[in-house]
Amino acid sequence: MATPLKSTKSLHFPHLDALRGIAALGVLIFHIAFSSALSPVWLSVVSPHINTAGHALANGVEVFFVLSGWVIAHSMRRDPLQFSSLTRFLARRTLRLTPPYWAALIVTLLMGLVAAHLGSGDSFPPLSKIALNFLYLQNIFGADNVFSPAWTLCIEAQFYVVFAVLLCIAGYWGQGASEEDFGNARFPLAMLFFVSALGTLALAWRWNDAASFVSWWFYFAGGALGYLASRDSRLMPLAGIVVAAMAGVSLRLYSHPVRFDDEGRALLVGTLTLLFLLVAHGRARWTEWGRINVFAWLGRISYSLYLTHFGFGVLLARAFRKIVGHHAALAVGFIVIDMALCLILAQLFWRWIEFPSMAWANGLKLKGDALRESFGTATWPRPRTSE
Repeated sequence: MATPLKSTKSLHFPHLDALRGIAALGVLIFHIAFSSALSPVWLSVVSPHINTAGHALANGVEVFFVLSGWVIAHSMRRDPLQFSSLTRFLARRTLRLTPPYWAALIVTLLMGLVAAHLGSGDSFPPLSKIALNFLYLQNIFGADNVFSPAWTLCIEAQFYVVFAVLLCIAGYWGQGASEEDFGNARFPLAMLFFVSALGTLALAWRWNDAASFVSWWFYFAGGALGYLASRDSRLMPLAGIVVAAMAGVSLRLYSHPVRFDDEGRALLVGTLTLLFLLVAHGRARWTEWGRINVFAWLGRISYSLYLTHFGFGVLLARAFRKIVGHHAALAVGFIVIDMALCLILAQLFWRWIEFPSMAWANGLKLKGDALRESFGTATWPRPRTSE
């Protein structure tokens, strides 16, 4: 018997926010402690295994992609799958992500100008490259990123467009899905996520282009399918197959050390993230830890931290490198100071830039809800069937 659906009107996932915060902190540690100008000073006196473990922190990106699929599916659970709702969805995501992203780009460019003026040797990017970065098109046109994390925002933008297209298809076959949790479109949508996740996973095994969403889609689709399965237990076998397939490919890559370090470890992290979300859902002791203040705070500032840490923290590490010389202990101390300053900057960035953009996006969401309640929900034309 299928598990009855529960209302999602007040559903919140504190552990997802906390996981996002921990992943962002891991990416911060990787960039500042393991791949900045200060890194060789202290890594030269420790075991190489520490360096290997530190590089695994970069796979917080895969955690972001899985969480994004889960959260985005949840955010659309009450919206009718019609064109106006989907355009509002894309507008909301644009308002939510773009102002902080643009602000981070501007800050990074300004710091780059200062660094170039001080003789860093870095060249200022051409205007064409800057424009592509502002439009989330740098990956598609093969341009360099203005700052390292920008490539993932380009992938996310592609995710949202593909997600909206799949919602259109599912809405057509599900007659608009005006009920909560996608209504009649739930199963068609789950099948679209299931097939596309397995298809892109198989494609990534043979062809891996990091600039295209195709090489990352199975993380997002797996997260979205996981959310649907958490709401309807009949879909849990589909999610389980996706988890098993991801784990199988990761283990297969283990026999290829170079590919495992580059792809297999990332896939393993994404697999464990999706498995944890499926197991933890509905179990308070697995989820309520996310309400602990430090984890809740990290989750709140995670996007701001992810956007700002590279341009600011890496530049600061270059400055500190001139001070520490070859003293490993001093390098570790400055790494801690650098990361602490990155966290402070992220808090300020969240308060004055990200939080207002969240308010704008929520305002658009509330307007959409009000229109839906006032005028009802339109549905897609019913597909014709043979008589």
